[in-house]
Amino acid sequence: RLKPGHAPYQQGFIDAAKQHGDWAQLESFYRGLLFAQPTHAATLAALAEAVLRQGRVDEAKALIQQALKNNLPRTEMPELVQSYLSATAAGQPFQ
Repeated sequence: RLKPGHAPYQQGFIDAAKQHGDWAQLESFYRGLLFAQPTHAATLAALAEAVLRQGRVDEAKALIQQALKNNLPRTEMPELVQSYLSATAAGQPFQ
């Protein structure tokens, strides 16, 4: 099993999990990374994408707020998270 300390393999793991739609595995992976660095904004945003893809919008919203609080620019967030922010800013439901 991949561990957070194995940096050379992380991106390959992330790419493969996304390609296969294994959002639960990605969620677990990102939570492991956050255990080591709980305020890492990019990881919070990536976790928000994983939980959004699993339909847990309220949990994703809290994670996005934490990422923003930790100064991650919206433009550096995953595309799905940016779409969520745009929809909610426009008062539209997120789908």
